[in-house]
Amino acid sequence: MSAWATEKHFTSWLRVAPMKASSGKMSKRIVMKRQNKAGQLFRSLAQGILTSKHLALGVFGRNIRARRGSSVAIKAIARKIACYYYRVMTKGEAFVAQGTAAYEQHLQERKKKYLEKMAIKLNMQLVPV
Repeated sequence: MSAWATEKHFTSWLRVAPMKASSGKMSKRIVMKRQNKAGQLFRSLAQGILTSKHLALGVFGRNIRARRGSSVAIKAIARKIACYYYRVMTKGEAFVAQGTAAYEQHLQERKKKYLEKMAIKLNMQLVPV
């Protein structure tokens, strides 16, 4: 793992990092179609995790898939897995899956914070039921 200075270098080498010149679905440069076999391994793992009902990465991927499509979601999950792998191999950090419940709780808190912010902006008050 000493060949890559950071996890960003590692994910770029695997071809699972987002393109530098991308904005939404439009890209401003031609994408090279060379695929790395290690990157393909992470993408195939991500494809399996995308359908998982018991992992937080599955929920994360399904949220991205709803907005941007399957290929973008698979690449995003593959990048997260590659970052976790790099951290475990270089720093020895043990990765503990949060689980779907913890991730959904985090999403609920974000939605609640957004609603409170919008209520203040529109001069309204939220009343809990």
